[in-house]
Amino acid sequence: MSDFSAIPLEDEFGDVFRKAKRGTGVDDATISAKTGLNVKELAAWTSGESTPSEDAARAIAPLLGLDS
Repeated sequence: MSDFSAIPLEDEFGDVFRKAKRGTGVDDATISAKTGLNVKELAAWTSGESTPSEDAARAIAPLLGLDS
């Protein structure tokens, strides 16, 4: 029997953010230009190093076709 306890089944914010950017073709430069958010922050969110505030997440959601 396999041990599935080591397999993460839930997507973290960075996973969802990365997939949404890839799926929509929207890059960090575009998100930054349309929202005023810092490109370095966006990169940190993509890599999972940090997560956005609720306001920032709501600002990027429509650009990526996500329901905030």
